[in-house]
Amino acid sequence: MLEAGLAGGIVGDSTGAQAGKNAVDNNHLSVDQNRSRSEELVNCQGDSSCRATVRDKYRQEYDKVQARITSCTGAEQCVAIAKELRALQGDYSARMSEIQEKARMQGLDSLTPAEVREWADLRGAMSNIDASRNLVLHRAQVTGGSEETTQEIVKIMGQTGIAASAGVAGEISKAGAKGGIDAGKDK
Repeated sequence: MLEAGLAGGIVGDSTGAQAGKNAVDNNHLSVDQNRSRSEELVNCQGDSSCRATVRDKYRQEYDKVQARITSCTGAEQCVAIAKELRALQGDYSARMSEIQEKARMQGLDSLTPAEVREWADLRGAMSNIDASRNLVLHRAQVTGGSEETTQEIVKIMGQTGIAASAGVAGEISKAGAKGGIDAGKDK
């Protein structure tokens, strides 16, 4: 329900239509870059020229990361990028949890417009990072490499699966603590 409130905050905003586009255009940024971008976009106060300038500024960093992802050629290089992406997802998850915890403890109204935008952009970017990580892992598998590289690929894929399972289990636990089957329904 908290996520629905956060998502509703961005959708209800006149800039809500841009949230998904921003997540795609500017994913793979560091948490600090995402935070700064969100603040800068909110400070534009609807000025489309200002917003385009901010998006372009951060798109340059995104383009650099994308170039590394699409051009990795050796197994070791691709695995190294996959590790970076996995770490970035961990950073994104931690920041999303911080924002959610603030909303949970202090109420949704305690979040600044920049925090709501940041949360939506981080959430949207997670699946894009998954796709990028899967691409570099596929490239690593195709190009081959040492036995150590193969073990690293398996390790990365396994850790990702464990992390996803932990997230699902956490949601199930929360639902159970709230009273079973109806816990996930809006009341």
